[in-house]
Amino acid sequence: MDVTNTVSRGAVTGSFFADRRRWGSSEALGYGAHDAISTATQNTAGTTGSATAAITTITPAAQACASLIPAPATVARGGIGVGQPIVFRFTRPVTNKVQVRAHLHVTSSPPQAGAWY
Repeated sequence: MDVTNTVSRGAVTGSFFADRRRWGSSEALGYGAHDAISTATQNTAGTTGSATAAITTITPAAQACASLIPAPATVARGGIGVGQPIVFRFTRPVTNKVQVRAHLHVTSSPPQAGAWY
């Protein structure tokens, strides 16, 4: 199966799932992306076929950007002290806080307990 971004003309990378019935992109498609899909098939009797399709990803009405406090460069220079909070400040109000929290992860060495508030 070939998937091509119709704007950049670049190939979209991905692979089939184990069931060989579903394909997934291994890269972010981006907002407002236009992609063309072409497939070639062959069944167990040797009959071949093909199909084409076009997809477009959503374009959000608004996006929020996040800044990290303390700044990543500060953390890289000296780490974060005991009890130091890690803060994400967004440029717009976050209405789906549970979903956002589910995608935030912190790794520490040695491992430490923590939670988002």
